[in-house]
Amino acid sequence: MIAGKIVRKIKSSISLRNIIKMMTGTLSGQIISTILVPVSTRLYGVALFGNLAIFNSTSSLIIGFLGFGLSQAVMVAQTEKDAEAVYKLQLFMTNILVMITIIVLISVSKWFKIFDLGIEYNISILLLGFFIILCNLSNMTYAWLNRKGLFNVLLFNPMIMPLVNNIVIIILSFTSLKLYGLLIGSVLAQLATNIHMRKYVKMNYKLDVKDIREIISKNKDFILFQYPAGFINNLVGQLPTQILYHSFGNTILGYYSMAIRLVNIPSGLISSSLSRVYIKEASELERDMIGTATGYTLRITKIVMLLFLIPTVIIIFFGDWGVPFVLGEDWANSVVYLKIMMCWNLFAIGVNSTSGFSSVIHQQKSSMFVSIVKLIIFPVALYGAVYTFRLPVITVAVYAVSYSIINILYYNFLIGKNYELKNKYLSFNLIFVMVLLAVIFISNFFS
Repeated sequence: MIAGKIVRKIKSSISLRNIIKMMTGTLSGQIISTILVPVSTRLYGVALFGNLAIFNSTSSLIIGFLGFGLSQAVMVAQTEKDAEAVYKLQLFMTNILVMITIIVLISVSKWFKIFDLGIEYNISILLLGFFIILCNLSNMTYAWLNRKGLFNVLLFNPMIMPLVNNIVIIILSFTSLKLYGLLIGSVLAQLATNIHMRKYVKMNYKLDVKDIREIISKNKDFILFQYPAGFINNLVGQLPTQILYHSFGNTILGYYSMAIRLVNIPSGLISSSLSRVYIKEASELERDMIGTATGYTLRITKIVMLLFLIPTVIIIFFGDWGVPFVLGEDWANSVVYLKIMMCWNLFAIGVNSTSGFSSVIHQQKSSMFVSIVKLIIFPVALYGAVYTFRLPVITVAVYAVSYSIINILYYNFLIGKNYELKNKYLSFNLIFVMVLLAVIFISNFFS
């Protein structure tokens, strides 16, 4: 008994140290972004940031579709050999399919275009393909290094990306490539991050074709259940961006995308660092003692929601004057979207920080079911709001509320698998709903 407590304390302290390492890197990256983003918002304007948003959204959808859900399989594989095999297979399959997709998109461009960024379409598609390959490589390498526990390497990623990105876009804003600036900045930031990580991946990259069937067989639950669930979740997450772009144009999307970018500053500090450590710790807990990952997940969600409540309250009270002051008066219309999405993320951050929880406790089927429910409900709700109210703000609000309700009920179900924790997640979130309503009422009263 005493020995068990000592072991748990040691594991807890290691986890804490790893989280602090990742948060240090993320905090440094957020400081860089906070300092430099006000410069780029004044140099590029709302519409060009809207173009960047639809570019990133489209790349995310393609990555999700061609990724086969195997990034999490790297983390939970039983042996290093199995993890390495998954890593190589995913890169091999995805890169080939990305190149085929880009060729097809360019070939049919006379009849169909996935977006219009105001630049040469074929160049934008080539940039998209290169960006997708780099993002996929980054995701898989991140998972590999995370499995290896190389947090000293990973902590530099959040610093490299915003630094390279902002330096590039600031330089290009003064050249004839300004229309391409935000896109090229994103691509080169991903390239720099991959160059940094790849130095620490030591393996033979040759994939033996005869091993493919065995790799797929071992990871069939990820491919059959986690993959479609992950893709559908990604599609659902990108719906507001796609619908706002096609229904209201790139300027409205620019306001919304900037709101998401600002939300990601405190959210990234909290959840991005934690999620990388969480999946490793939760997987080990579940392997060592089945069932313990559930209580661990509930504690993590409570902590991150409490932490994110602080910036949410600050934005609700002071966002109306703070955002235009920092970004420029042209961005004042983004404040209302920022307030909505801060409230949305308050109820999403616990889920995002513990992504992979369903895989850890082997509930991939329920994850896929919930994803299908989202895929049915969200398009109907969003397009219904678009055509009923014709207001982008209401469209975003409908998405935020429906997303929050479904996620709360879903995680309450997963955590409730441990009977001792039944409805604990729901009751905790209901308290947060009441607190948030009180904060909004007080803010409106004083304003």
